[in-house]
Amino acid sequence: YHNFHHEFPHDYRNGIHWWDYDPTKWFIYTMKMLGLATNLNKFPTNEIRKGEIDMIEKKLHEEKQGINYGIDISTLPVWTKDEAESEIENAKKNKQVYIIIDNIVHDVTNFLASNKHPGGKSIVIQRNGKDVTQDFNGIVYNHTNAARNLMSHMRIARIHI
Repeated sequence: YHNFHHEFPHDYRNGIHWWDYDPTKWFIYTMKMLGLATNLNKFPTNEIRKGEIDMIEKKLHEEKQGINYGIDISTLPVWTKDEAESEIENAKKNKQVYIIIDNIVHDVTNFLASNKHPGGKSIVIQRNGKDVTQDFNGIVYNHTNAARNLMSHMRIARIHI
């Protein structure tokens, strides 16, 4: 990979693969095969692999910066149980649908209005204002990571227990 010679300056190679364009490496290797070059340094393969993985991680980190991971739980307002009950009752009066998963309140009103819930609206509306943690995690259906990621955009509060 790029900058190999900077990362591993004592390695005679300029790249780790035989196909990496490096005429100097090919010349040195040929001299080694002819017995005209000895004691050539090669960095351990494991350490080179770590460097490759670090570069992959760096690239993934940069890509992740452009992804919206939803509302960070740590930024949500914290409601007491009483406040949550009051907010949920007000939401019901305003025809909003709130559900609770793992003590996080989600406003699923717009999601239901778009008719995108695979199980239909009614199953969610029946649970309006309720803790659906067990339903969400397997009693009714063990929801996918995609569903969990989608729910991260609907978080509105945490309930302090």
